[in-house]
Amino acid sequence: MTLWDWLFHRQQREEDLDEEVQTHLRMAAQERIKQGESPEQARTAALREFGNVALVKETTRDMWGWGWLETLLQDLRYGLRQLRKNPGFAVVAVITLALGIGANTAMFSVVNAVLLRPLPFQDPGHLVVVEGVYVKRFVPRPKPHFEWAEWAKGTKTLADISLYESGVVNLAGQGEPDRVAAAEVSEHFFRLLGINPVLGRSFLAAEVAAEHPSAAILSYRLWQTCYGSDPGLIGKTVHLNGKPFTVVGIMPSGFEFPAQTQIWVTLPRNLGDEMFGGNMIAGTQIARLRPGAALDQARAELEVIARRAIPVGARAGNPVSVTLLHEFLVGNMRPALLLLLGAVAFVLLIACANVAHLSFARGVGRFREVALRAALGAGRARLVRQLLTESVLLAITGGALGLLTGALTVQAAKKLIPAQDILTRGITIDQWVLSFTFILAVLTGIISGLAPALQSSKLDLTEALKEGASSHTNLILGSRHHWRGLVGVLETAAALVLLIGAGLLIRSFGKLLEVNPGFRTTGLVAARVSLLEPRYNTSEGRLNFFQDVLARVKTLPGVYDTAFANALPFGRGGGVMLGLDVEGGPKFQWGSGAGAFYLVVSTDYFQTMGIPFLRGRNFTEGDRKGSTPVAIISQSLARSSWPGQNPLGKHFSFAGIAGQSFEVVGVVGDVRGLNLEGQQMYFPIFQQPPNVAFLVIHGTQNSSAVTAALRGVIRSVDKNEPISSISTMEQLISQSVAEPRFRTLLLGIFAGLALLLAVVGIYGIISYSVSQRTHEFGVRMALGAERQDVVRLVVSQGMRLTLIGVAVGLVAALGLTRLLATFLYSVRPTDPATFMVVSAFMIGVALLASYIPARRATKVDPMVALRDE
Repeated sequence: MTLWDWLFHRQQREEDLDEEVQTHLRMAAQERIKQGESPEQARTAALREFGNVALVKETTRDMWGWGWLETLLQDLRYGLRQLRKNPGFAVVAVITLALGIGANTAMFSVVNAVLLRPLPFQDPGHLVVVEGVYVKRFVPRPKPHFEWAEWAKGTKTLADISLYESGVVNLAGQGEPDRVAAAEVSEHFFRLLGINPVLGRSFLAAEVAAEHPSAAILSYRLWQTCYGSDPGLIGKTVHLNGKPFTVVGIMPSGFEFPAQTQIWVTLPRNLGDEMFGGNMIAGTQIARLRPGAALDQARAELEVIARRAIPVGARAGNPVSVTLLHEFLVGNMRPALLLLLGAVAFVLLIACANVAHLSFARGVGRFREVALRAALGAGRARLVRQLLTESVLLAITGGALGLLTGALTVQAAKKLIPAQDILTRGITIDQWVLSFTFILAVLTGIISGLAPALQSSKLDLTEALKEGASSHTNLILGSRHHWRGLVGVLETAAALVLLIGAGLLIRSFGKLLEVNPGFRTTGLVAARVSLLEPRYNTSEGRLNFFQDVLARVKTLPGVYDTAFANALPFGRGGGVMLGLDVEGGPKFQWGSGAGAFYLVVSTDYFQTMGIPFLRGRNFTEGDRKGSTPVAIISQSLARSSWPGQNPLGKHFSFAGIAGQSFEVVGVVGDVRGLNLEGQQMYFPIFQQPPNVAFLVIHGTQNSSAVTAALRGVIRSVDKNEPISSISTMEQLISQSVAEPRFRTLLLGIFAGLALLLAVVGIYGIISYSVSQRTHEFGVRMALGAERQDVVRLVVSQGMRLTLIGVAVGLVAALGLTRLLATFLYSVRPTDPATFMVVSAFMIGVALLASYIPARRATKVDPMVALRDE
């Protein structure tokens, strides 16, 4: 098409549209002529009442070229003017949308950082974790420990396998001795992750193959805080657990994998050189999938190799597991986060319903304006677009405010979410979150404004232009009544689903806290000590330290009892679960039994912790190395191992580890802090003194006083021994339930927000209905209706909507709450009590929301109402 042809067609289209517009102008003018105006006056008045003659032409401009942009800008300007004329409506709508969008923004930022964002490593989608194989022996051997890398050599699915073990070490020589997170890594660790030091170098092959590790790499944060970013630190010596290490590199800022590690050293060749004082740590194996290899292929191949190559006792007994590293770090956070993301979607849905109702109500007042725009030539699509533009403007404004509230919520979420630091550190408002918020705001504007726009633009111009202003409302009230009812039902149902979900989690959390842990939970303070320096390599050296500290702590004022243990309830420390081969029973089979937790304790441990002694005897100082190996077991372990028998005098050994048998000399109560099954086995500290132990104190002093006193005691015994992780038992219990508390708290907040929005919505629906029925109420009261009759009439309308919404919500909750099954403890997803209580609460709140406008309806003066009509 030539330029002249294009111009001709453009002109022809404008002429055709002008003729159509003129037809609508004539129709509008004819109505005024019927009212007695002259033809010229009628036409001029029609144009003036519409507001701008240029608007008649605007429908032609978007038919060619960039006219759509001019029309869009005009829609935006007109929309802003309309919102400025109705500040009350705009403020309420913006705040409502800001609550919904802000909650979704905050939740998406968490999901984006934890679930969606790739790990900051090279090609992270191919990094996997291999589990199901122990890489070290439980019992020390004079020869080097099991060569973990040999068993997987030659695999066709994995390009490389590396290993790391995380723990803490004593860092001395920089003022007060301190404890820092550390990791022992294999040769390929940094190369596998694709991370290189920003200063210095990585480990050399000769350093990895050395008999005794002597090189260390520091984190950027430790280099800054402890060494003042001194570039001359490279090549200097630091002391870890009393051993010298040469600093060879500094890692990039932000890299602290795994688990906020501050120092990396090479894996030792000998068990005696282990940094973390244990010979039972299995380590974590990470690998990289070869191109084209799948997880199932790698898992099947490694299972075959493991059965053929792993010696007896070196396997964990479970099938080999191959998991993506990201999934391994996320753990069970994925379903919880997706659940919470769905919850905030319900909140936004209720916010959209509220704004839709407000738009319906506002549309009644704009009926004449919309009718005149249609009469002047604006088609239905044009009217819908204008109304949607105003709705999107509101949503974008609400999104901007929601972005601010979401950013504040993100800071709180970082402190609450129990996930890996490498994941939570990335929780922030980045470009992806900004894009999500903008798209969500636009979609929210369309969703909340589409139904009102379609309803407002559905006009019969002939009837509309015949009627007076008071009758315009009557034309559309009936058609919009079912929309208002649908909005109320939708809000009530969505809020009820969230309230029931929150109620189930709250009840489950309460039952979890009600579980009797089997020990005293008040008046206990615990602190960790690590005897990892060379002078504590012998059992005698460690025992002397423990006994000296216990003797001095007992002299402190306010101390009743004190003891040492290698692990504490609620997972603090090294409570490792082992399988048992019991005397007179079948051999333990991995996967068929839960095993029991292994703890090493001093004599006064049970008295200090308040664990009841049921039968047998306690440990004595005679239970030392060289005497008969003895053990005390929990009541549940005694029942499962020797049902119906007296366990005293019975013997057991560790599954898969031959050569040592233990005699049961006592039975104590179950402790349900380590595992809910309560199966534990205790060994005397005199026979197996650990390198890492917890000092537990039962006393009357507050934790701050105990902390100061403990530091003085430890310093008097060994000035280079740091004391760390000082906390009360209440704090340990609080930390142990961090994950269920996180879920319960957030879902409770979202449910409360949903309830608030739903109540506001019900109140708004009833209030609007009361305002539209003022004349009706005036007539009823003029004819003798009592005030309680009017209240009953109004409240019954709100209750109908509420009861229908509750019924719909109950049906939805019966299906959706099943998603909570894995998060509940001793509570069924369909718990009748929770469903009934929450439903009754919802009905009560809705009743109050309906009663307030009902009371206002009774204050209508019948004479005023009739005179106004």
